[in-house]
Amino acid sequence: MAAKDERTPLAPAASDASASRKDLWKTLGFGFTTILCSVGLINFNSYLMADGRFPYAAPLVLMHMAFCSTFALVLRFLQPSLYPALTDPHKRVPIDADFLLRGVLPIGAVFSASLVLTNLAYNKLSVAFLQMLKECNIILVYAFSLIATLEMFSWRHVQVIFFAMVAASLTITGELNFVWDGFCIQVSSMVCECLRIVLQSVLLSGTKLDA
Repeated sequence: MAAKDERTPLAPAASDASASRKDLWKTLGFGFTTILCSVGLINFNSYLMADGRFPYAAPLVLMHMAFCSTFALVLRFLQPSLYPALTDPHKRVPIDADFLLRGVLPIGAVFSASLVLTNLAYNKLSVAFLQMLKECNIILVYAFSLIATLEMFSWRHVQVIFFAMVAASLTITGELNFVWDGFCIQVSSMVCECLRIVLQSVLLSGTKLDA
């Protein structure tokens, strides 16, 4: 009987390990699916933006956002638990005019500008080169985060950013079909994208929308 009592506490530990492995595989699955969808979307947008197909950046982004909004609303009604900040009485966040105008609207504006500019850049430069340029987003995100006091200055971070700048300069030098117009458009898109990331972090730091 004593031996049975000694073995009993091991059962919850085994159950926790099994749940942990399940969560790990679920996270890996979500990550792989996100990467797969992102790669597919980037290449499909590049394909559509070619002359003779659908080279209209703003209408393309408008259709993307309309579809995403519709899909989100469908999920909102079919699976409310995915939106605890809107449906859970204990985690609900008040959505008022001030929150929408000062929090959501600026994020939506810079996000829309980022998507439109990125699609325009597909007409000027190769997808591979544009993706390499996007790796420099860490530089802008860190700079904007310092301004918004979301990060503390660190020389280690400066060293990482310096190496990222060197790597980006090597890709620019090696690009066979470099176009200044496309480069400027992509840099503008990156600025908008990084502003969105920082503004979203500022917004989420004061609310529980990511719950």
